[in-house]
Amino acid sequence: MVSICTWNIRGLNDPSKVTEVKKLLHTYNIKVMAILETRVKSRKSQVIMDKFGSKWCWANNYSCSDKGRIWLGWNPDSVSLTIEQVDEQFIHCSVPNIHGDFEFFFTAIYGLHTIDTRRALWRELGNVNSKVGSWPWMLSGDFNTILAVQDRINGTAVTLAEIKDFGEFVDKYVLTELKSTGHVFSWHKGGDGTKTTSRIDRCLGNVEWMDKKSLVCTEYLNAGISDHCPVLINCLADDNKGGRPFKIFNYLVDHPDFMDIVEQCWKETPPGNVMFSVWHRFKLIRHKLKLLHCKEFKGIQEKIDQSRLELDGIQDQLKLLPSDGPLLIMEQTCSIKLRKWLEIEDTTLKQKARLQWLHNGDSNNKFFFAAVKERHRINRISSLYDVNDNKLVKPSDIQKWGLRQGDPRSPFLFALGMEYLTRHMQHLKLDPDFNFHPKCERLDVTHPMFADDLLLFCRGIPAGDFPFRYLGVPLATKKLSYAQCKPLVERVLARAKSWTSRYL
Repeated sequence: MVSICTWNIRGLNDPSKVTEVKKLLHTYNIKVMAILETRVKSRKSQVIMDKFGSKWCWANNYSCSDKGRIWLGWNPDSVSLTIEQVDEQFIHCSVPNIHGDFEFFFTAIYGLHTIDTRRALWRELGNVNSKVGSWPWMLSGDFNTILAVQDRINGTAVTLAEIKDFGEFVDKYVLTELKSTGHVFSWHKGGDGTKTTSRIDRCLGNVEWMDKKSLVCTEYLNAGISDHCPVLINCLADDNKGGRPFKIFNYLVDHPDFMDIVEQCWKETPPGNVMFSVWHRFKLIRHKLKLLHCKEFKGIQEKIDQSRLELDGIQDQLKLLPSDGPLLIMEQTCSIKLRKWLEIEDTTLKQKARLQWLHNGDSNNKFFFAAVKERHRINRISSLYDVNDNKLVKPSDIQKWGLRQGDPRSPFLFALGMEYLTRHMQHLKLDPDFNFHPKCERLDVTHPMFADDLLLFCRGIPAGDFPFRYLGVPLATKKLSYAQCKPLVERVLARAKSWTSRYL
């Protein structure tokens, strides 16, 4: 696997920008680099390319555009990249794995600045999609257009015509934006109180990419001396996976020993305060359930294969002895055993995907497994930041900032927060502007707190100006305009066109 980066540098004739690109390549160990909007003339291009080192190979699109907007470079010592197609607005290539076998397609994109000129981009990318077929495909770069209304702050108002073509392209070819960290908006302009920002740099993947490489994450780095953020796609192998998190599946809860285990562990009375006692009991329950899982349910797939093999062997014997009583009993017993493990596997996969509406047998399809991987991708924490918003890279930094399991301070965090808020509420209810909930004033109750929830009992109406939103719907004294309703329409369309719904 390789690390890939796309960056609209806004001109590469400046030596300082060449230095910044070289620093980026070295800092993040980038093996494939797409530099966009270079503004370098063809006769000067080789001189600047040589500044990145003799080991780097470069491709460009001067043959399709005299401005050579796209440079695609790679380190042949790490990756043997093959150029498949060069266009005015993109360069398409194939990327092999470390063994030299084909792994995925990658397209570096720089969209032109008008709606009409970008239509050729969507059309040509559609042709590329037909050639990609069922292989993983990733697209990254500066599309020079946004996908939704919320992708721009300040600047000109977003129109339907501006986002229509891009949205239809994404929907038609079932593309999904990769999970990202860092900056939300990738481009900025101005800085005197009227800064315009938008998300025109993106990284998309097709269905096969999301199915096979769903854990790949992108990071929008600081823009530096450009007005675009570099988009870093970390395709490196995840060697530091750590241990598997403990999960309670339904088959454990349905086991006849489950309640006995919970009851026995809950009777334990370890020394210490109440919160430590609760934490200790939960830890003991987890340990006991792990032992139960290893004893009764370890290797579900192997048990299914073994039961199926035994059933096939018995049924092969029944071909010759169809009336043999012991064989018929063995067939029935083995069939029940196989159905049991199949049901356990089915319920486990459903629980992992959190698709409550699935029926029996629906877990054995492409959509289901894609949903499981999407849930895994969403739940995965790909990067950590400290209180100063600095990314934690070294394991020693992460250990320094985080509380380890079993830390004696951890049980008190909730108690401290609860006590601090309660004291402030005692002062707040003395304020003449504070109004009790009608049912709570005589009881002098302002709030109950639970492990995961906080309820505040008070009375009040927030002051605001029209138009405002109530349950996501704009409310105004006059007829609503198109611009006021557009965000709601966008949210509904985004939900309907979400990644998981495309598999229906």
